[in-house]
This record gives sequence, C-alpha cells and structure tokens, in this order.
Amino acid sequence: MIALGPRQEDERRPYVGESLVEPAALFMQEIGLGDYLNSTQITKHGLSSNHKIKPGDPLDRRYSVHAPHRLYHTAWQLNRPKVDGALRARAEELGARLVTGRMHDCEIGTAATGHQAHARGGERDVTFSCRWLIDTTGRTRRIGKKVTTCTRPQARQRSCFWFRLADFEPFLPHIAMSMRRLLAYDLWETTHHFLGHGYWIWGIPLATECHQRLVSIGITFRPDIFPQPVRSIEGFLTVADQQHPALAEMVRSGRVLDTNVYNEYLYWADEVCSPDGWFLVGDAARAVDPLYSNGLSLTTVQAQQIGAIIQRQRDGALASGDVEAMDTVWRRFMARQQDDISRHYEVMGDPFQACMRRY
Repeated sequence: MIALGPRQEDERRPYVGESLVEPAALFMQEIGLGDYLNSTQITKHGLSSNHKIKPGDPLDRRYSVHAPHRLYHTAWQLNRPKVDGALRARAEELGARLVTGRMHDCEIGTAATGHQAHARGGERDVTFSCRWLIDTTGRTRRIGKKVTTCTRPQARQRSCFWFRLADFEPFLPHIAMSMRRLLAYDLWETTHHFLGHGYWIWGIPLATECHQRLVSIGITFRPDIFPQPVRSIEGFLTVADQQHPALAEMVRSGRVLDTNVYNEYLYWADEVCSPDGWFLVGDAARAVDPLYSNGLSLTTVQAQQIGAIIQRQRDGALASGDVEAMDTVWRRFMARQQDDISRHYEVMGDPFQACMRRY
C-alpha cells in the first residue's frame, strides 16, 4: 500500500482536539496504538453537559451538570499533531509505504483497468498506477470532485469557530454545579459541553509537554436559530460574556495559540465508494456535526468497510451489488444521525428537553 501526502510538518490544515468515542477508540486499539494512547494522551471520562439554570442572566453561574458516574470503557482526548505522527509510524510498521508529495491530478479507470495518480514529489513528477484509489484529501476532495457530486443542504446548516488555549485558569472552580451524584474521576478529564438555544460550546482538555495546560475550545451553531455569527475570539467572548462568563474568564486568563472558522460547512458526497475501486473517506466523504464526537468514528468504521471490500475483491468473493449496498447504507446512516443532531439545536437551551433527546 502507498500512502501519498505531504510531510506532517508541511501540512496546512486546522487542528481540533479530537474527543474519541467507542468505535474510533476500539479501532485505535485494534491497530496497536492502545499502549501509546494510554501512556501519552488524556483518558476521556465521557461527556459532561452543562445546562445553565438561568440562561439569560450572566450573573447567575448555576449549572445542572450531567456526566456518567463511572466509565466502563476506554476513550481518549487526542492531541492531534502528536497522535498523527504516531499513526504514520504505525502505518509504516504495518507495511505501508509513505511517499512524500501531493497529488495534482488523477485518471479514474475501472476495476479491470485500475487508476493513475499524478503527483509532485520534491523536484520531480511521478505517476502511480493502482487498483484501488482512496481519497483522504479532506475538504479539498481532489478525487471526489472527479467521481461524484456533492450536496450542500440549505436548511439546518452549521457554522463553527474554534481555537486552542494554553496556560489558563480552568472554569470549574468558578461555576456552581448541581449534580445528582458524586463522580469517580476528575470532572476536568471529560469533554465539556455548554448548551444554549441553537448552539453548543465544547472544551476538550489535551495532553501537552509544552504548556502548563492545553484545551481545545469551539462553538458550533445553527445560523438560522442562533443568528449571532462567531468568527473571531472577540465574537466568542461576546457570546461567553452574555451566557457563560466563567468561560470568558478562562479564555482571557490564557494564551490563544490558533483560531479557525467554518461557515455553513455541512456537505456530503452523493457516492462514497464504487465497484470500480475508488473510495472517499473522512472529510472527503462528508462533513459532520461534532456534537457526539462521531467524526473519527464514522471514518474508522468506513476504513474497516473499505478494507473488507478490497479483501473480497482480491479473493474474487465480492458479489454484485455489495459495494452499492454498502455505499447506500453508510450514507443513509450518516444522514439519519446528522438529521437527529440538527433537530437537537431546537431544544438545546432547555435542560429537560435536551437531556431527553440526548439520552
């Protein structure tokens, strides 16, 4: 297998703190990264949801906090640059050939003829011939644009602004929490959600060797319900000052390392795999709402499905219609889940309705 792409230090893509849930966490263990993640990353003790008792009162710092009493499965909060490096090293150990370069064009063939990928590596051009071609180019969709159309919904779109914050004072001591039971772990080591009408804010603590503390913070919102655009730190602080002043204080106490913004970013490919041997994975296939941390989970499930398809083709055991069935099932599952999350925004500001929908 050849993995074509730039060196990690040359990549120009936004980093988020990734919060894993079970499917992606199990995949990481199955490929042999469990010990690495246990020794270098923060264990994720589930999801904590913070519902403000009086959303319209910035002086009231009381929250109804919902979190699991104890976690019986393992997941992690990922410092992506570090983990991406470990994934590359593990891929090489498993036999992948990592080639430095960027694909600038490709020729899509069939299952019988195969495909060609044209890349620029260093000072020379190179062409690779392959039976299977997998697009992992993210939102640029370099292969996806050639092989399928893309749908961008007009209704229930999503926008997002996020940043990484270092060396700050955590918000926990500065809010009043109402909880139905004591927790068997440090509440800080969860994925923190602050929910309001039409929006939610995340906080993902990350392992770091360079800072006293590091956290990924972001706000995702439905612009049709939450018409206050957030595209900068100033915009984020305006919302936080009005709704969650303890978060605003935490941001002001630290140092912002980087910022990123996606405006109305939801889309999905109208086909993600083909019996001709091309596949779209991750953001090349779709953009998802990160409410339940399912982006990497969908990607890892898809990776295992693609591996099974390729193995069946190699063994001559792939039946007619298998790929089309998998493509349909995957896209319908994704659409159903995302539609459910879309509707959640309509009741996020109500603790009772939000909890009923979440559970």
